[in-house]
Amino acid sequence: MASEQATASTEPRPRSTSDVIVETGLKLFSEIGYDGVGMRQIASIVGIKAASLYNHYASKEELLWSIVEDALGKFRGYQRKAFTEEATTANRLRAFVRLHVQFHAEQSQMARVVNNNMESLAPAHYSITAQRREEFEHGLRQVLQFGCDEGIFLIRNVRLTSHAILDMGIGISSWYRADGPDPLSGIMAAYEEIALHMVGYTGELTPLLTESDSLLDG
Repeated sequence: MASEQATASTEPRPRSTSDVIVETGLKLFSEIGYDGVGMRQIASIVGIKAASLYNHYASKEELLWSIVEDALGKFRGYQRKAFTEEATTANRLRAFVRLHVQFHAEQSQMARVVNNNMESLAPAHYSITAQRREEFEHGLRQVLQFGCDEGIFLIRNVRLTSHAILDMGIGISSWYRADGPDPLSGIMAAYEEIALHMVGYTGELTPLLTESDSLLDG
């Protein structure tokens, strides 16, 4: 009986209609663009009537917000993982860069939707998104400043350096392919090295405490 319960608890949860709607909206918003997608089109692909779609999401903007809100939670989660599980400033930056790269490679559709459609959010949702993104960017700037204060980073402009580190990761969502010539692990290592050069770190590299295959868990 215990083994049967354990097996049942590990089985994936069946996808709900709402799950399928979000997956469809994510795919269409990413490939066509938010403005080019209609609710009837989403309903048709999901296999439900347009009226039924509104039982799950009152508007297209509400569906977009659901996707953006999920992404914002993932951003906050992987940053927190990097900054709390690593003991040194250099390793916090290294783990963050790897996480940032991994997210934009593995969740490229979500990343593109968030980065390209903020202006389509309702004012209240836009305000929340802008605030959480600023908190996210502030967290990175703090790590960079800590490194400068410790004398291990040589950075002329912390704000611009943080933008550069973030932007190079964001760009991955536009070109990464799982079947491409470079494995994700190699890209993560290369971007980590680039980031360390950007901040002028020349110290010893110690093993990261976070495992790369679990960076986006939780």
